[in-house]
Amino acid sequence: MGPDTKGFIFDAGASAQIDSTAAVMLDEIRAMAEERGMKFAIVEIHSEPLDVLERSGVLAKIGSAMIFDDMDEAVTALSADTGSPAFQGVGVQPV
Repeated sequence: MGPDTKGFIFDAGASAQIDSTAAVMLDEIRAMAEERGMKFAIVEIHSEPLDVLERSGVLAKIGSAMIFDDMDEAVTALSADTGSPAFQGVGVQPV
């Protein structure tokens, strides 16, 4: 990630299930993003993985306001929150 990166959006649409190890890894990514002054969001998360994140306490750290139904919604929210035109669809790269 470049020094001008303002946010990290994890697209969980293909993850129908996660376990406690994955929850810990997502929390580590969230913490890394926070340390770098970046916002961390999750899009298209299924109910079962969301339950795992809630039970593990990771959802509380991420914040329910950073869980979005789709990528456009997350990009719009992070654009408004960071004031960065990079979230206007330019520079958004899948990881």
